[in-house]
Amino acid sequence: MKKYNYQNGEKASRATLKNLIITAFAFIALVSCGEKTKPEYTVLKDVNITGPVNPALAADGEKVFKEKCTACHKYADKYVGPPLGKVTERRTANFILSQILYPEQMIKNNDTIKALIAQFPTPMANQHLSMDQAKAVYEHLRAIAANGGNK
Repeated sequence: MKKYNYQNGEKASRATLKNLIITAFAFIALVSCGEKTKPEYTVLKDVNITGPVNPALAADGEKVFKEKCTACHKYADKYVGPPLGKVTERRTANFILSQILYPEQMIKNNDTIKALIAQFPTPMANQHLSMDQAKAVYEHLRAIAANGGNK
């Protein structure tokens, strides 16, 4: 088989093309498998809610959830918005409270929320909850998750 000089614009040999393609794929794989350095955007950064569920706070949160959230969210089923029964197992307190309190900023800046909007085209409306109300809703969602994601 006749070989050509690739640098002069002539055809390269199959072996040279094969090596070039393998090198390109190896480079792409190496670059794309690197550790993600961009942290997930959340408005709140220092919320730390751990320990056992506070039943009184969860009960307060259930009242707020029924009043403000059930028009769009269910625990186990997709509805207008995603199911929230196990959301505390998938998302951090910073993420959930940021979404409850600052949905406009999260919609604009958080890649996870942008992906959810592709599945659930109605963006979350700001319910104008206080931080205490939002924490109560979060505690209610923790209680639901502890119960297997169902009421």
